[in-house]
Amino acid sequence: RLSDAVEARMVIDLKLGVSFSRFLTLYIRNNFSSLAKALELKLLSYGPCQVPALWFVVKRYDEIAVFKPVPYWEIHADLHSSGSRFLFK
Repeated sequence: RLSDAVEARMVIDLKLGVSFSRFLTLYIRNNFSSLAKALELKLLSYGPCQVPALWFVVKRYDEIAVFKPVPYWEIHADLHSSGSRFLFK
């Protein structure tokens, strides 16, 4: 059943995420202690969904960084009040 497959995936993702997060945290603390202290590292989190989500964030950041705005409309106003004229662009 499809629902069983979804539940199995959730359990695997949870167990993998918890185990690998612990491993990464201890590994960085033990092998890169100065970096861990500089970053005030308490926990390094890992989850199977984090990498794809991070990819979307970085991709969007890169798109915004190279974006060149192109004007596509202008608003002009010609207002008259008490014998005065005001032009706005």
